[in-house]
Amino acid sequence: MKGLASDNHSGVHKKILKSLVDCNHEHEASYGTDKYSETLGKTIAKLFGPDFHWFHCFNGTAANVLCLSALVKSYETVFCTDISHLNVDECAAPEKFLGAKIKTITHKNGKIDLSEIKNNLTRYGDQHFSQPGAISITQPTELGTCYSLEEIDNIADFCKKNNLKLHIDGARLSNAAHSLNASLKTLCQHADAVSFGGTKNGLLGGEIILI
Repeated sequence: MKGLASDNHSGVHKKILKSLVDCNHEHEASYGTDKYSETLGKTIAKLFGPDFHWFHCFNGTAANVLCLSALVKSYETVFCTDISHLNVDECAAPEKFLGAKIKTITHKNGKIDLSEIKNNLTRYGDQHFSQPGAISITQPTELGTCYSLEEIDNIADFCKKNNLKLHIDGARLSNAAHSLNASLKTLCQHADAVSFGGTKNGLLGGEIILI
C-alpha cells in the first residue's frame, strides 16, 4: 500500500535501519559527543558551509518554532503565507512557544508576496503595535512550487533593507535542491535560520536546526 496523503507515511530507508542496527553493537559517548555526531557535523559543514551552528531536533514543528525563537522577540511579528505549514498545520505551537504574532500574507502560487509585507511595515517603534521581526518561507512551498534562486535573493535583500530575519522551512529542502539543480549551501546562504528536514526523505527523526 502507498499512502499519498503525506510523505510522512513512508517508512525509514533500509540503509538507515541497517546503520542503526550496526552501530547499536557498540558503546558510544552520549549528548552529541559520539563519532557519528562528529561525522554529521563535518557533513553539515560541507553541505551548508561552516557558518551554521546545527542542532538535532525531534520533528518539523519543533524545528520551526526553535529556529524562529532564535530570531524574534515575543513582541515581534513573523510573516508567512496563509497556507504555510507554520500557520495551518502546527496546532498553534508557534504562537504558544514564541509568544509572537504570526501575520499571514496572501500567496502567489504558494510563494509569499513581498509587496503585501511592505504594506504591513508600519508603526515602527510604536509600543502598542507588534514590530516586524522575520519572514518565514517554505522551500518547496506547500503547493510544490519552488522559489527560484533569484526570488530568494530578492527576499533576502528585502529582509536586509527592512531589518528582518529570514527563516526557511526546509522540511522538503532536498527536493528543492534536486528540482533547482542547486546546492543546499546556495539555497540557504542568505538564511538566518533553516529547519532542515530528513524525515520526508527516508530518515528516522532526521530534523536539524541550522542557525
